[in-house]
Amino acid sequence: MQKLRGFVLIEAMVALVVSVVGLLGIALFSSQLFSETTNSKARAEAIVVAQKEMELLRHYAGQYELASIATVSVPWPSQSTYISTNQSYSVGGSLASESGGSCPGSGNKCSAVIEVSWGEPGALESVQLSTIIVSDIFDSTAVNGTGTGVVVGGNPYAIDPPSGNAQYGDDAQGGVLPSGLSLETVTVSSAVGSSEIRLLGEVESVTKELLTYSGTAFAEIRGVVYVDNASTTLSESDLGTIVIRPSDTGVCPKGPAKSITGSDDWFFEYRCFFGDGWYGSIQVSVVTGDSFETDKTQCVGDPTVLSNDGTLVSRHAQIAVGAVRRYRGYSIAYGESGPLFDGSGNLLLVTHGMDAGDVYGYGTALTGQDLIVGDGQHDFVLVSNQGGGSVSTDAECETRLGSAVNSVAYTSYIPGFTAGFENFVGNTGDYVCLEVNGTRNCPTAVTSIDSEEVSAAVVSITGAITAPEDFTSAALFSTTSQFPTGLISPCYRLDDGSCDPERVTPINVCSNDAETFSCSVFTSVSGSGWSGTITHTISGADFSICDPLGGVESITASSPSGHDITVVSGSCAINYLGNYDLILTNGMGNKVTIKGDSVTYTGNAIVSCGDVDDTNDYINIADGAVAPTLSGLCSVNAGDLSLSDTITVGSLTADVTAITPASGGSGGSISATLQP
Repeated sequence: MQKLRGFVLIEAMVALVVSVVGLLGIALFSSQLFSETTNSKARAEAIVVAQKEMELLRHYAGQYELASIATVSVPWPSQSTYISTNQSYSVGGSLASESGGSCPGSGNKCSAVIEVSWGEPGALESVQLSTIIVSDIFDSTAVNGTGTGVVVGGNPYAIDPPSGNAQYGDDAQGGVLPSGLSLETVTVSSAVGSSEIRLLGEVESVTKELLTYSGTAFAEIRGVVYVDNASTTLSESDLGTIVIRPSDTGVCPKGPAKSITGSDDWFFEYRCFFGDGWYGSIQVSVVTGDSFETDKTQCVGDPTVLSNDGTLVSRHAQIAVGAVRRYRGYSIAYGESGPLFDGSGNLLLVTHGMDAGDVYGYGTALTGQDLIVGDGQHDFVLVSNQGGGSVSTDAECETRLGSAVNSVAYTSYIPGFTAGFENFVGNTGDYVCLEVNGTRNCPTAVTSIDSEEVSAAVVSITGAITAPEDFTSAALFSTTSQFPTGLISPCYRLDDGSCDPERVTPINVCSNDAETFSCSVFTSVSGSGWSGTITHTISGADFSICDPLGGVESITASSPSGHDITVVSGSCAINYLGNYDLILTNGMGNKVTIKGDSVTYTGNAIVSCGDVDDTNDYINIADGAVAPTLSGLCSVNAGDLSLSDTITVGSLTADVTAITPASGGSGGSISATLQP
């Protein structure tokens, strides 16, 4: 019996030793797991702190002169330490000019680095983010200027930061999208138990949260990236190395890759999502390991636009300045007496971001969204600026853009984009003017984005009105080619520097008192003239504008005054009989094809028209482009033409915008714009 009891005791001791060893292993494993979990949480918190400081810095760059940032007057980083529930962080940052000296040096942009560190001495860990900040020439950075009697050392208008009002999702912190994410899996969903919406995607059947927004619809920019294989040596298998990066809070899912028949080139679609208030830039980059390749850049613009018109928004073929496409919208600073100016006479402009739900680029608007018509395409050609196939000039970009075509149908993942990508006709340049409250207020005459001042001034175009005694000012509405809607968005400054949200009603660019009219246009240099067109229209059928005929007049820089208008009761005594050229402009918001289409004129006159020429010149006419003139297409046999007339081209409708009478001969012309 004693032997049996001894055996039981030995067995119990062995079991105890095994249990102790196992418990020690579990304890060690749990300790390591806890340490790794704590470190991962600390790193995630550090990234968030760094991102917030970067967004604050970009906000400062739009509000203050660069030289004043990171000084006593504008401290940055905003805090040297950050303490969370479980960790204490040290925050440090630095700014340097392009040459490595003090910011901004002799230029207008600086490199910035933010570092957040944590841990014990000798075992510190850290995260580091870097970016480039640029002085925004339109952000009222006037020194010693005044607006409504208030000194404005920098921009006095406190607008939303350019990050907009969206937030990165749990699975896309810092805008870094999950590996393997493709545009085809991206959806928008309402958050359960919340008023916010979420941008979601799937990777290996796992749902990922990319972006959240407390609004009804995301704002979007949609387009295509065309990869020039001969220049970049990138193939479709390299899709994962290409990153589309917005400058601030927003994400740009892409793909899948699409082949080009008979070529090693290829392309893919992208959609960038934002909350309202976002403005900034979008860049296409190639990532190798942990770094961005510096030898890649982008060609943008329209290869059929052969010359630079000298404005920021020129659509000629071009190398994207800074390898980015910039997006900005502006309001004009207003006081009770009108536009505000700085001490040097420069107009004060206020930067604005995208309106909620605005969509720029291809396709159709979804629920709650608004497709911006007449905006053009937002496509890139990715090229290299080094090596044998390098592209370094606008002329070389023109060649690459002209040859970047696709003739094969494919499945698009952009809503309503059934036609798919075909070519770069109608593509935007490297600067896009955003709509603000339905109008575009960018001073397109400013010729350089690197200017250090807001160099925009007001020019008044004036003229006398000769009209019957019963003519009233309410019957005349005038617009300029600079602001075709005839409206501008004002920003009335409140005491705290913000724009009054109750006073956002657009202001007429032109005004009249039934005896004289005046239109305000904005130019790059104070005292300079302006060239463009002014269009006058009459409401109601009681009056007609006989001079200028059709109400449209061209203005030259040397003649801001003396642009008189003659208004008569009823119709003008004009001989409209004869043959007319037809000039069609595409205002559909996308490309159109009218090759061989029948043309029907609708109005009070008896007009017969032939068909559109059966040539390729009338295929894929870009949005905003003017089709080749259809010489002698229409004949007026009786009656009067009117700007209220319409023209049907195939299944499309065009509004008549200008008329040059034939006067019984064959020199007449009718201009019309295709409408969606």
